[in-house]
Amino acid sequence: MEIRKIKRNEIPDACRLSHMVYEIAIRRNRPADEQTHKFFYEYMTEENISSCCDSGELIIWVAFDKRFMAAVCAMTKSGHITMLYVHPHFLRRRIAKKLVTKARIYAKMELGLDMVTVNAMPPETAGYFRRIGFTDINQYTAPDALFIPLSAKSIKQVEYEKKKVPAPVLLGMSLGGTGVVFICGMIYCIYNAMI
Repeated sequence: MEIRKIKRNEIPDACRLSHMVYEIAIRRNRPADEQTHKFFYEYMTEENISSCCDSGELIIWVAFDKRFMAAVCAMTKSGHITMLYVHPHFLRRRIAKKLVTKARIYAKMELGLDMVTVNAMPPETAGYFRRIGFTDINQYTAPDALFIPLSAKSIKQVEYEKKKVPAPVLLGMSLGGTGVVFICGMIYCIYNAMI
């Protein structure tokens, strides 16, 4: 699974994936919730998402399984997660958690933010976000609320440069370590024999 920032030419696919997941997971289960649907369709247009990305207001990550876009996650530069959609065939593989973690790291390391937020919509999704480290912003949320606001600390991550160690060095280290163990073993045996 490859997770990376989206490329400009992949935005239409991300919008299609978001629409497909929304139709299956939300619209089908909440047909009377027209206010939510209206907001989604106004926000999730290729033109709007492209414009937000071009202005730097929105950062989008995508997860690919081979060449197939499996999931998409977006966060504003103020640290608010606005999208998290996973293709149904890729559920229960921790892809959403990996994408949210990527956003939390980016918030800390690139944007200098201490917190990220999300509006869990529909409210039933709040349980998932709580399991991955988010907490409720408000102590009380109305039973008929369209979403539940949550927050989580951003994550500091230090990345180390991978260094390639030449094979002869690895072999020398292995043999050297083996030699040290052998010598220590011999000293131990001789010492025990003398006692």
